[in-house]
Amino acid sequence: MKNSILYQKYRPQTFSELIGREDVSRILVNEVLSNSIGNAYIFFGSKGTGKTSIARIFSKAINCLNLEKNGDPCNSCTNCKSINDSSFMDLLEIDAASNRGIEDIRDLKNKVQFAPTSGKYKIYIIDEVHMLTKDAFNALLKTLEEPPENVVFIFATTEINKVPETIISRCQRFDFLKASYKDLMSQLNKVTKLEKIKLDDDIKDLIITISEGSFRDTMTNLQKILSIYSENLDYNDVVKILNFPDIEFLKIIWEYLFEGNLEKILDQFERNTIDVVSFVKNSLDFIKKVLVNRTLEKQYYKIDDKLFENITTDKIFNIVNILIKTLDDIRISSSDIICLEMAFVFIMKDLNILNKESIPSVSYKPNLIKTKSVEVKVNLNKTISVNKDNFISDKLRDAWPEIISRTKSFNHHMSAFLAKSNFSFEDNIFIIQVPFPFYRDMLIEPKSKEYLSGIIKSVIGKDIILDCIVDKNIKPFIVSSKSNNIDEDDIKELFDIENSL
Repeated sequence: MKNSILYQKYRPQTFSELIGREDVSRILVNEVLSNSIGNAYIFFGSKGTGKTSIARIFSKAINCLNLEKNGDPCNSCTNCKSINDSSFMDLLEIDAASNRGIEDIRDLKNKVQFAPTSGKYKIYIIDEVHMLTKDAFNALLKTLEEPPENVVFIFATTEINKVPETIISRCQRFDFLKASYKDLMSQLNKVTKLEKIKLDDDIKDLIITISEGSFRDTMTNLQKILSIYSENLDYNDVVKILNFPDIEFLKIIWEYLFEGNLEKILDQFERNTIDVVSFVKNSLDFIKKVLVNRTLEKQYYKIDDKLFENITTDKIFNIVNILIKTLDDIRISSSDIICLEMAFVFIMKDLNILNKESIPSVSYKPNLIKTKSVEVKVNLNKTISVNKDNFISDKLRDAWPEIISRTKSFNHHMSAFLAKSNFSFEDNIFIIQVPFPFYRDMLIEPKSKEYLSGIIKSVIGKDIILDCIVDKNIKPFIVSSKSNNIDEDDIKELFDIENSL
């Protein structure tokens, strides 16, 4: 079965069937009953919070031929049935992500001039409206300023900050908050009862936690569980199928972290298939419970929080801030695991427990590097001298501060990594030496490698072959902190590597 079946099957069809959206439905029902329909509405909220569902219910209500006394659409008249099976000519649902240009909006402007064919109102539901271009918004604004009669626009967005204020000010705005635990549990209980399945409370709790306030994700995750459902369904089986780090895995990671053992942490992530974002969010949820219990001085949440008993509250808040920053970094990074590894290092530094001996060592084999049609075999087993007089060209040595500075605009982690690296240049091969594996992983990531190669080419005037190796005992080629705004003392303290050249 497809993951979307349950969500479609139990999608609300009337205002009365909505769960946890009484504030929005009450206003819309009153408008329907009083026949005071606006020309434009904007629904803002995260994914799966009911924006499109309510837009469709509202569309049915204002076009229903046999409206119920409570404002619900009848779902039995011709218009309601047509909307339910997506054949209603006067309801157009547009995805702004794929129809975002000015030509698309101009085409829409031409169509709105025509009267509805079968209903009282012609409705345009534009999903992810924030994806429209600036010119498209300007064209849409002209229509909103002088809206045709019997035309209703319903905009849905997850990023209201990207919608121009001139558009928002001409709409009735409704904010859709994430669904509460109570509402999601109510939905789960209703669906499991109708589907005649029994789930333990801890499994339901897990589904709600993973769904993060989304009705749609709750049904999608329940659908996954149904694929392995049996009367003997085990909690651990659900954890695996939903790819969610359980509490035992969390405890193992945090135990190693408080020991300052980075190598064991990385080994756990290599041996287990864990979603990094889920791990960070689950860690934040657990730490929140630790802080609540500590503040109330009682076990408000029934958890084993002995792990954090020797960590001060201030330090716990620092950990929270680092994890929140990690989520932000993951959103703009091409490698979530690198962001998490950096977070572990920063936490260990803050707690002053980074165990240098736990940093994994790496053995290297000959590596075949390809650039365009050129193939060069580089033997990384040999000892690479960092004698800058023999191996580092004058141009690169002099331009190194500028290279680091220019990488900041691409990725600030890259500039920090390069400041703690050394390099050699021989036979058109530029090899960067770094102290940690996750430095290398980030620097040889295709986009990073392409960007850095381009900068080096602009300095020396020709293409180079770029590679990166790990040697935790390297002596970094230090540049003046004034030239690139990197605090060398802080980097030295963070990684505990002797600064001498």
